[in-house]
Amino acid sequence: MKPQTQKYQFGEGFGDCHRTCIAMILNMDRDSVPHFMIDLPPGTPADDLRSKDCTAAEIAWLAQFNLSLVSIPIIGSALLDDVIWQLQMTSHAPVILGCGTIAGNHSVVIHEGIVYNPHPALQITGPMADGFWWITIYSPNDNWGYAPLQAVPTFASVVKQED
Repeated sequence: MKPQTQKYQFGEGFGDCHRTCIAMILNMDRDSVPHFMIDLPPGTPADDLRSKDCTAAEIAWLAQFNLSLVSIPIIGSALLDDVIWQLQMTSHAPVILGCGTIAGNHSVVIHEGIVYNPHPALQITGPMADGFWWITIYSPNDNWGYAPLQAVPTFASVVKQED
């Protein structure tokens, strides 16, 4: 993993903490990762930063590396220390944590219980504006070596075959 700081700060349009976190996890330079939120229309509310368009663009970009993403919401009443502890106990891979700061929504990387903040001056104050902590996990598109799932016959098709 390659810790680094974000290029654009809050107040300069949309910050680029999320793309910086992706770069950290993929061990790339920050500027090699697109700023998926830069093309949002002016006036887009801060709590809409993970819009469908941004996520779709991120998913399409990740495909070139044979990666997909899984985003998991955690109820905002969970304490940050508990979220970090749970991630440390269940995942050895780095993940992105969507969180809140006094400036708005923010992304940081959590790896082995350590928070890597691309904007060190911003302190995490709680969950994102929607009330959730968001965990983003990047996974290979190869089903972790398992064979692809096969269709399971339905009860109706089994009964029909016996007639």
